[in-house]
Amino acid sequence: MKQRGLTIISQINKEKVAPLDALLRSIGDDVAKQTQIPFGNVPVLHFASWVIFNDGAPGPQLIFESNFDGTAAEFLQQLSQQARNGLDQIYSHCSDYRAGSNSKSICEYLQAHVVNTDTFYVSCGGCTLSQILHDNQLRERIEGFLGELPVPNDAETVRRKIQEFVSNDPTLAWSRQPADPYTFLQRLRVRDVVILSCIVAILFGPLAFGWKSWGWWLVVLLVGLAGLYLILRRKEATDPSISDIPVEDAQPAPAVVERLASRENRRPQNHLFSITTVKPGIFRFSLLKVVLALIEFLGRMLYYKGSLGKIPSIHFARWTIIDDGKYLLFLSNFDGSWEHYLGEFIDQAASGLTAVWSNSVNFPRTWNLIEGGAMDEQRFKDYARGMQLYTQLWYSAYPFLSVVNIENNAAIRAGLWGPMDPEGLNAWLRRF
Repeated sequence: MKQRGLTIISQINKEKVAPLDALLRSIGDDVAKQTQIPFGNVPVLHFASWVIFNDGAPGPQLIFESNFDGTAAEFLQQLSQQARNGLDQIYSHCSDYRAGSNSKSICEYLQAHVVNTDTFYVSCGGCTLSQILHDNQLRERIEGFLGELPVPNDAETVRRKIQEFVSNDPTLAWSRQPADPYTFLQRLRVRDVVILSCIVAILFGPLAFGWKSWGWWLVVLLVGLAGLYLILRRKEATDPSISDIPVEDAQPAPAVVERLASRENRRPQNHLFSITTVKPGIFRFSLLKVVLALIEFLGRMLYYKGSLGKIPSIHFARWTIIDDGKYLLFLSNFDGSWEHYLGEFIDQAASGLTAVWSNSVNFPRTWNLIEGGAMDEQRFKDYARGMQLYTQLWYSAYPFLSVVNIENNAAIRAGLWGPMDPEGLNAWLRRF
């Protein structure tokens, strides 16, 4: 994968939670002008955030999210070198950190605190930070050129003049080559092959002992699946749920909502950080793992071209099971308001949300894993707000570019050269 994400969790000294909160908020209040963490000097970083989780096990935790290009080792080395003083300030509030560390020690500390990410989703798969910024520059330069161009006779003339303009500008020389493709092999992981091989072996392995043995094996599998389904239905009917209380009693306190909203809508993009408690027992834990693995696979293989299903607003998102399976962490960097974002999920991906969060305590009541749940719109939104954490510090490398903008800019570059039929040409010109 060209893009990767890290989730790093550290224990905070309980007596230092308040000063750490103040420090992070002071940086996050004007992240573009602050100097403690020079995010812009890390040329592979798309998004980053630090959030304090007060109820972590066995105590308050500092959670660092990052979305970047290249390998984790290269990213952490760059970050540690460029932001050593700021990182030292932040992590000096953590119980196992040695204050005054050099960049190498900070890098090793961060690497030692990385936790597994179960589902990592990238909307614009293969689009590196450099490509996103360059493609946006190309569109802006061409739009400036078109603004001064006399009204031409036809679309082909306009495209030819655009090509001449770009060819004559040495600062746009990079755009004369198409962006590197995001290939199937780049999206494939070794674990995909391993899991597929295991599934094939389980389904068809008994054929080695004959058709009769295989038939009995299928019967055993079907009976086992039926038993698991009955367990699921019983749990869905009996697990405590927010659906068991009146809607008006399920709403989070106004002060909580006001505090969360105070960090939102400062830019066209927003950040969402949520932690829910996983329902106890091996059944729910295993089911959650399977669902997250399936979503991760589908995201990499199918939904990497600007939208998750029909949702075109998510830049990066992840689900991570933390604290030995006790909590489910969800992080998302998205376009638009919180209300619009949740509304899109309810309208377009309620089944996927329900399949995941039905394994969390107090979620709206579900049935058959994917039904109900998020479709109970008001209770789901109340649940989502109630599980959301305040984001102290959040950074975006391109806060004014939406997913739609990024995909549009990439299409402009892709259509700049080469043959194009009249219909495609007119569609391409409408992108400006």
